[in-house]
Amino acid sequence: MTSEPIGAALNRNVGSPTAPGEGVEGQIDAFIAQREKERIRAEGDRRAEEAWKESSQRQERARRNALAWEWLRFYLAKIERRERTKAVQDAEDQREIRRYRKMLGMDPEWDGTPYEAAS
Repeated sequence: MTSEPIGAALNRNVGSPTAPGEGVEGQIDAFIAQREKERIRAEGDRRAEEAWKESSQRQERARRNALAWEWLRFYLAKIERRERTKAVQDAEDQREIRRYRKMLGMDPEWDGTPYEAAS
């Protein structure tokens, strides 16, 4: 019988005896960091590019939204101006109709419907 504890042969402590695996974790972290630097050099920083793209899209949506509000205000004002103009023109036309009816000896308030025949 040996004095080694059971499973001692499977101990693959490649780091320090007090913190097993620390050396390997450091190497893995260094490898990942190196690959990330290489990718950034080749492709550029994705996060910065994505953030810029999102920011640009937000600004474009805000710009289109502001333009849509301006066009809406324009057309609403246009309709309001047209309605005011039409009301003024209709009033002028009604005045002229009354004037000519009066000139012709007609009832100025008559709306043009035929009189009912007297029975």
